[in-house]
Amino acid sequence: MWRRYSGRIFKRCQILYVQRLMKDAYIETLPDTTCDINMVRRLTEDYIRENDSHLREQLSFITEAQKELLYAIHAEGQVQSITSSAFNRKHRLRSPSSTQSAALKLLEYDLITRKEKTYSLSDPLLDLWLDRR
Repeated sequence: MWRRYSGRIFKRCQILYVQRLMKDAYIETLPDTTCDINMVRRLTEDYIRENDSHLREQLSFITEAQKELLYAIHAEGQVQSITSSAFNRKHRLRSPSSTQSAALKLLEYDLITRKEKTYSLSDPLLDLWLDRR
């Protein structure tokens, strides 16, 4: 179970987040004991809660159209054709051109990433935070 959960977290996290979790786990692990999956889960949840106001503030600076696209990308995980009619209808986005404009701004703000025509959230912490909303 530890490997499944830790793998899911670590695959989605950047080095900074992994280092933070490891530091917190080291500090909280008593001598002659080991860090277990419950501690990792709790530390992850604590870190997400700790960053709640920062993430809220980040989202407060983007438009509704940009938020809607961000939520749609989050819901899908990875999206290849954000301007397709099917994607726009499924997520009730305004129009393909509006979606394209929103995507350009989200890329500029580094909230999403595009790799070989595939869009995803840039920040795994934001992704985990949105999972809980």
